[in-house]
Amino acid sequence: MQYLHAVLVRLPDGVDTADAAEEARRAALGATECYGRGRVWDWREKDAGRYAERFPRRGVVLGCAERDLFLQLLEEWRQVPLERALKEAAWLAGEEWDWRPLEDIEPGGFRVFEHPDNGRDGRFWSARPVSWPESAEEMVRRLWNEPGLSMWAYRFMKAVQLAAGDYVSDSCFYSVPDGGPKISGETLRDVREHPERYALVFLDLHN
Repeated sequence: MQYLHAVLVRLPDGVDTADAAEEARRAALGATECYGRGRVWDWREKDAGRYAERFPRRGVVLGCAERDLFLQLLEEWRQVPLERALKEAAWLAGEEWDWRPLEDIEPGGFRVFEHPDNGRDGRFWSARPVSWPESAEEMVRRLWNEPGLSMWAYRFMKAVQLAAGDYVSDSCFYSVPDGGPKISGETLRDVREHPERYALVFLDLHN
């Protein structure tokens, strides 16, 4: 699959503005080099690649040159790992997800779940409800009893990975100052107070 990742970089002190974009790009590539060979990417462009129209200047947005855009993009992209984790977690409420007509839902033991397209063409987003384990021990036993790596177990593990701050393909954000996809409160405060010290580098990845 193809992914666009935003990499937050702190610029070296005293770097010349004319050299800042290239310095940021090199720093982003260097910091994420160890995640190749299928860990996060199996191949990548050295810039925004296919997303160059959206992110020109080789995918680099400098806080010193485009302060408002930089801060706006940071707020958007730093939340992506959490949003992806919550999206995975939403699947854990049920099994056998599908679009069904109302007359098939209750008799089949299914339940309608909220979705903006519910009712379109007379079908509703539904699944067989799954009860959530009430303790950590129950959770471990449930995972143990799942047949192999079931879809439920896969989505649970993926949600935990993303929420815990493991850098994976779906993270789509990496903070070089923090060494991972979670930006610390200290880094965030510094970025907001001194955006001119930072840059976002957008990289086109595949895995």
